[in-house]
Amino acid sequence: MRHNFKLPKTTHTCGPFSIQACLKEDGINREEDTIKKICHTTKKEGTNERDMVKACKYFGYVVKSGEIVSTSRFVNRIIKGLEVNHRFIVASEAGNHWFAVLRYYKRRRLFKIVDGDYYQIVKKSVLQYIKLHQLLKTSFNYDKFTDKEYYYFLELSREE
Repeated sequence: MRHNFKLPKTTHTCGPFSIQACLKEDGINREEDTIKKICHTTKKEGTNERDMVKACKYFGYVVKSGEIVSTSRFVNRIIKGLEVNHRFIVASEAGNHWFAVLRYYKRRRLFKIVDGDYYQIVKKSVLQYIKLHQLLKTSFNYDKFTDKEYYYFLELSREE
């Protein structure tokens, strides 16, 4: 399947790469390096949540962040948002990785995601169509220091 999602330039730019995927889905082309500068991404730290939110706002998105413990509430929030053309950037790996959730295909029950790790780690396309159980596994966060289990995301929209 052909798509216009390039490979991420490095393993520490998953945040800017996710923003780039959301912009592309909305028909806006921006270079990853440009987004990386706006996000203040570093090789050592990657991109933090505060800078992710600032960069999304810079590109005209209205941003709502959410931390949800309930799996059913997370699923409902994601599906309802995608149904009205919102985009999601989801934190995984206890907040150490970002990936984009761009669409939900109700009839096929598939989520369209863009995740640089698919190529970096398993040499698959960065664009994936995954089922709900895969999304939940990928999105789940466990903080071993606080024993906290949660889902965390940035919901992006173009309206107030």
